[in-house]
Amino acid sequence: MAQSAGRADWRLWARVAYIVPCFTMSWDTRDNGQPALKFLPKPKPVTAIDSSISNGAELAGVVLVFFLIGLGLDVWLGATPLFMVALTVFGTVGQFIKMYFTYSARMRTLEQARADAVRSAGR
Repeated sequence: MAQSAGRADWRLWARVAYIVPCFTMSWDTRDNGQPALKFLPKPKPVTAIDSSISNGAELAGVVLVFFLIGLGLDVWLGATPLFMVALTVFGTVGQFIKMYFTYSARMRTLEQARADAVRSAGR
């Protein structure tokens, strides 16, 4: 009975020894045709595809900062919410103007690159 238990344990370890490398390594062949184990490739680093999230956070942050500065000035000077409204509108309009000019400059750059690619492909 002990011999059959020992054989079963050996078979179990043989399966584990075969399965574990399959999940942790990939099979590849060398120049001489012999299989070689290679670790799976490292994941690619995260790259910024678009800056929309940072632009949105910047817009919200600037509006919030100008709102709080205006609120502080209104409380300090005892005024009606004049500074709060004025500085919030100023920050919002300023951010939209900044976004417009940033977008326009980016589009000009992309249009120029596209025109250059079309010209070079035609030659």
